[in-house]
Amino acid sequence: MFKQDKHDGQICEEFFEQYGKSLLFPPDDPRIPVMLKRFEPEQGYYTDWPKDDSPDKALQFGIPRKTTEEIHIEGADIEAFIMNPASDGNAEHGWIEIKAIKHNAMILYGRDGYPSLPFEITSQRGSKKKGWLWDLLHPLESCEHRRFMPDGLRTVSPSALVFCQYEKEITGSNPYAVVSFFDFLRLKNALIEIAKERYRIDLIEWRRQGAKDYDERWTSEYHSPYWNVSLKWLQDKHVPMAITLFDNEPAFERDSYYMVNMRKYQRLKDMATAQFVLDQLKETHEKLKIPDQEPEWTT
Repeated sequence: MFKQDKHDGQICEEFFEQYGKSLLFPPDDPRIPVMLKRFEPEQGYYTDWPKDDSPDKALQFGIPRKTTEEIHIEGADIEAFIMNPASDGNAEHGWIEIKAIKHNAMILYGRDGYPSLPFEITSQRGSKKKGWLWDLLHPLESCEHRRFMPDGLRTVSPSALVFCQYEKEITGSNPYAVVSFFDFLRLKNALIEIAKERYRIDLIEWRRQGAKDYDERWTSEYHSPYWNVSLKWLQDKHVPMAITLFDNEPAFERDSYYMVNMRKYQRLKDMATAQFVLDQLKETHEKLKIPDQEPEWTT
């Protein structure tokens, strides 16, 4: 399962690395991604994890060095440099975390008649091990927790969190929708507020405080291992987001849920900040450049 998830994630990251300059922000945002690059480089991995570590030492990162280990950092799939021509023109560094969703889950598991996004509460169905949402909300604690584990996982707080929705299996297809939360701090605060208001759950302390009626709501809206968060809830919290749809519209099963799912998809279309024919996105992408940049497209 981990290998398949990693393979799916890599395809999704490569897609965003190539097209993301037109997908990270809504069209009316002046900011320009002048560089997007996957963290996992062809020339190998680098780590700043301490060479000599022990439980009696404080966790201190060192100078980055090349390593033969395969390193994964939660929160840092894509390295980005963002420039705002309307300000001083200096590029700012940030990390982008990319999540892949398949089998129309964004629509099929939507809440309140709206599409939703899955935030991982546990690492897998039925598990008690904390999922990636805890890691992203607690990057320092996550590093401390995994300090002496053999998986080498690191965590950083990203600048942006991006979801790519696929109709079926990810291999050999492109997403039909991309949702970008380009201000992760505001998304984080909104999730904390929603969890407290709807379920009396404290995402910082990671514990439940609710009465029975709140527990019942949580049970109905949490489908292990994911908490499906309605885009409407985030919209009501004024979370900045860019929703992009492409021309490859999904096909939904013509079952008893067909009309419900189509209504949720129509709401997604209504919320979209941009729509593209994917083959024409290259031209739009190439305009998002500073004059002295070389073309980056390879297809």
